[in-house]
Amino acid sequence: MTEGVLRARKQLDANVNNFMYRIKLTELKKQELKQTKEALKKWENYREENKNFEHEVDEPYKELVKIKLPWWYLTTQATRCTVCEENCHYPGCWWVSNLSKCSVMSEQGKCTVCTKKCLPTKHEKDDYIYEIKTKRVKRTKEDLKKKYEKEFRDKKKLETKLENEIKWEEAEKIRLVEECYQCFEKLMETALKSTSMSSIQHLDFMIEKMKETGKQERVLKLEELKRRAQEENKGLIGRLCHQINVLWKDSA
Repeated sequence: MTEGVLRARKQLDANVNNFMYRIKLTELKKQELKQTKEALKKWENYREENKNFEHEVDEPYKELVKIKLPWWYLTTQATRCTVCEENCHYPGCWWVSNLSKCSVMSEQGKCTVCTKKCLPTKHEKDDYIYEIKTKRVKRTKEDLKKKYEKEFRDKKKLETKLENEIKWEEAEKIRLVEECYQCFEKLMETALKSTSMSSIQHLDFMIEKMKETGKQERVLKLEELKRRAQEENKGLIGRLCHQINVLWKDSA
């Protein structure tokens, strides 16, 4: 493959990783909103009788964690955006010191992966990545009032607001799944024979999420891509083992 094709593949693969990260975040945000809505349903007289009302939710947050990879990896570093708090190239370009030369940066000088397509100067390259985690937190009536000041006085309006936010997160998830699917199509078109095992693992994730959107035709296409990719990888491993056996016999 040409250098341009290889660079395009790296960008697409990095985008797939990033989309998976963002899809997970939308799912956790949706879960948190549902927990708040369920608590509100149980809170019939939430303004008068339950002045000390509290409810618990699983709040998602991003945390910088040190990269842990097997010793045979060429690099344990990643390029990450400090504005979007997203991982843009992981594992990253181990030979790059100037981030404008990183594989995920475009010719126009912007990142092709992070949400806001930030400049290289807004990125860091080190041995840390962002991970999405959750923590169990207590929310009070005052917390709810602060976040939903306009809707707080009317329970129905507050429930509607929460329902709309849940729908928005679901729509955002569907959009991200669709964009991730488009990346996969382009990734597979470039050169199926060079499909990595990590790409096959991404396919498992995509098949699961595409099933949730109800788009059965695309699920079948992804499953076919996975089957073909696995066959190609098996063939590659078989040819490699054969060559090793030949070399071993010749040297004996």
